[in-house]
Amino acid sequence: MLCIFCLIIVFTNIKATQEHKETQPKKPLSNALLLKRLKGLTLLVVDDNDINLEVASRVFKAEGALVITMDNGQKAVDYLKNNIDNVDLVLMDIQMPIMDGYQTTGLIRQIPALMDLPIVALSAGVFKSQIEKATSAGMNDFIAKPFDVEQAVNLIAKLAKKTDLVIVNRETPLIEKSLSTAIQFSGVDIESALETRGDVDVYKRYLVKFLQDCESLNIISKTSSEEFAALIHKIKGTAKMLGLIEISDIAHEIDELIDHNLDTNEIFGRLKMAIDAAQNFIHDYASAKQTIDLAVKDFDGNIISELLTVVLQTVEQDSPDGLTATLNELSEYLTTERIEPLKLALDFFDFPLAKSEIIKLANECDLSLGAENV
Repeated sequence: MLCIFCLIIVFTNIKATQEHKETQPKKPLSNALLLKRLKGLTLLVVDDNDINLEVASRVFKAEGALVITMDNGQKAVDYLKNNIDNVDLVLMDIQMPIMDGYQTTGLIRQIPALMDLPIVALSAGVFKSQIEKATSAGMNDFIAKPFDVEQAVNLIAKLAKKTDLVIVNRETPLIEKSLSTAIQFSGVDIESALETRGDVDVYKRYLVKFLQDCESLNIISKTSSEEFAALIHKIKGTAKMLGLIEISDIAHEIDELIDHNLDTNEIFGRLKMAIDAAQNFIHDYASAKQTIDLAVKDFDGNIISELLTVVLQTVEQDSPDGLTATLNELSEYLTTERIEPLKLALDFFDFPLAKSEIIKLANECDLSLGAENV
């Protein structure tokens, strides 16, 4: 009898617990589960700027889309001819070498099966004349760069006729802003750039790549050349995407002067000064550390010493080729913030700085390197 009585009590408690759970209000799905708003869509992004392509790819992949990228219009046309039914929407940059967005759209519209394929124009400037020209070329809509993620996602979903779109009012940003913006520089809007351009480490790499692109200005002898005009347009769009507002504004002014066949020499000097000033900021910002933590897992001095020695030996040969695997392994032992300055120096091909960073890391870890390398 006692056992039966115990079983009745247990059963009653279980039932009461279940009833209590059923009466509790259901928690809403987390934002993470609602962010795949473009799941099932295949997007073709066409842009001659590799940073723009990477940003668009990261943003829309995070929303669940399959993203295909092409760096010029001719490649896009060739791809679509061979993949008629595989693309749901095209995001098309307007100004590109080889074939601009207008010409590319015109060729796409000549293919009967692609007459109704949604094509959205991308441009750093949205002017009435551009919108009219885009519409005449057969484009369905227009997005200004740098694009607002919410507006872009909603427009893509609308044009691609995605009916199961979930509109999300995010309580937390898509990308964690893990680095303090204490490092300030007039003409730079870090906060807005980080909202959609990637996490801090990725943003730093974009900044470094941007400076490398700007170096091409030093080897262009004529400011009236097509090469110069193309580079100014690229700098204008990329700078705006990265929150480098002053540089973008000056480049925009130069772009306008070029369009009207006016002299650009005076304002070009202003652009170079702005880039030089931004270079110091970018170096400081990219080298800033977010944490004082040293290791990400059990510290193994012997392994770290061996890895640093391998990197040092390679750097002393003025060639970082083949270091990817070694740096990845090093990342398993040291925090990203610790080895990021070394990676940035290698990205710049600044080998003396890279050597200095290696020795600094060894000193911080209280490690010794091969005597013949120091």
